[in-house]
Amino acid sequence: MQPVGSTLKFEKTERSRRFFSLGWAALSPIGCCADALVLLSSGILAPFFYSTLVAGGDAGAASSFFGFSLVSTLIFVALSYLTGAYEPQAARRRYGAWSGAVAALRLWIVTLSFMALCAFMLKMGADFSRGTVAIYATTGGVALAALRRWWPELVRSVIDRDLVFVTKVFVLRIGGKAGAGDAARLMDLGTRGLQPSYIDDLPARPSEEELSQAVARAEALMRRGDIQEIIVTATDDAVSTMDPVFEALRVVPVPVRLILTPRMNAIYDRSMTRAGSLILAEYQRAPFAPFERALKRALDLMVASAGLLLLSPLFIMTAVAVRLDSAGPVLFRQRRKGFGGKTFHILKFRSMTVADNGAVIEQAKKNDARVTRVGKLIRRTSIDELPQLINVLAGDMSIVGPRPHAVAHDDYYARFIETYAFRHHAKPGLTGWAQVKGLRGETPKIENMEARIEKDLWYINNWSIWLDISIILRTVLVVLRQKTAY
Repeated sequence: MQPVGSTLKFEKTERSRRFFSLGWAALSPIGCCADALVLLSSGILAPFFYSTLVAGGDAGAASSFFGFSLVSTLIFVALSYLTGAYEPQAARRRYGAWSGAVAALRLWIVTLSFMALCAFMLKMGADFSRGTVAIYATTGGVALAALRRWWPELVRSVIDRDLVFVTKVFVLRIGGKAGAGDAARLMDLGTRGLQPSYIDDLPARPSEEELSQAVARAEALMRRGDIQEIIVTATDDAVSTMDPVFEALRVVPVPVRLILTPRMNAIYDRSMTRAGSLILAEYQRAPFAPFERALKRALDLMVASAGLLLLSPLFIMTAVAVRLDSAGPVLFRQRRKGFGGKTFHILKFRSMTVADNGAVIEQAKKNDARVTRVGKLIRRTSIDELPQLINVLAGDMSIVGPRPHAVAHDDYYARFIETYAFRHHAKPGLTGWAQVKGLRGETPKIENMEARIEKDLWYINNWSIWLDISIILRTVLVVLRQKTAY
């Protein structure tokens, strides 16, 4: 047995737990409450500062502005939650020095833009002074940026001081290391407050003596308080011999969990149903049930109708700009495959000097000479995709779903990717799970398309109306920071 730290570079902690310490799960709600506190404080102080410094002490609008700040706070916190900003691993691993602050400012801009749009549509702009709104936007943004900048350091500090405790884990590897990525896989346990403290290696078929010695070591560590859980990991060839291992571990009164291998995960990460004594794993879900289709269609009609209404000035300006910039039609039509492989004509604002729609279609590349001046702007901001709201109303597309590719590309990739055709089990979407996960733009290699198809199939197999709403909200953030559209 080896303490973790010698080969996998995990920190072995033997500090005693303090009289008062918070669980790992408490970090997320604390981060959420901290954001809400700074925004609500800004909402209270903004009208006070404005009335004191500018309006000569008239603070009559303070109470009404608090409602505005409360709604904007709820929207910001909800967006942050959906983007995973409150997950402890985000603070510990993903955020750099200022990336958390930048992400918060982007969400704050989106929130304020939405609130401004609502105020305009509801004719509420006259209820608040522009000075109060400006102070609120500035103080809220500065406070959020400062909080997110120092939040990772604060999380690390409280963990180091045992104010937030983690679960120390005994890792039992059956069959040896599970490949070259074994250390990285074990490091991922830290994203859920599990800290590997000791590792014990056993062969794929351990003898009774080897197994009893490992169990004895785990019991000794448990009695000393050095571990609170056992994690078992095994290679694929060792899975069939796991029953004696779990039977032997029953004598240790701590939770025991198994890390699934990729092959096992392909089965267990699916919907399960019982049929008498049988357990059925849904390997491929059927196309959406009638109620699911109705629910998804209602969301499509709502979002597409509102989008066409609210964005109609942008449609007109874009159409004029495209027409004046270069010769050719305003709208670009191209054949795509939809639900069940049925073809339809997708609509886009024309962004190139060509309109390929045949057996050979070249994807747009960085610095592509075929892209017009206006085309560069509308492609970078995804404005060229907005006419697909008409496709959504017509029923050929959905707001969320696998992005449709040109028919020529469908025919090409279907020859190399076995699961490619499964993406036609759902209507194509204006946005999708693959896009919000960063898989958009050019696909120069088969591997790029395979990664995109994997996300598309995950979306189809795990669809829910809340997943669609989450993807719609996350799409706004992706468009603001995208770098792969050209």
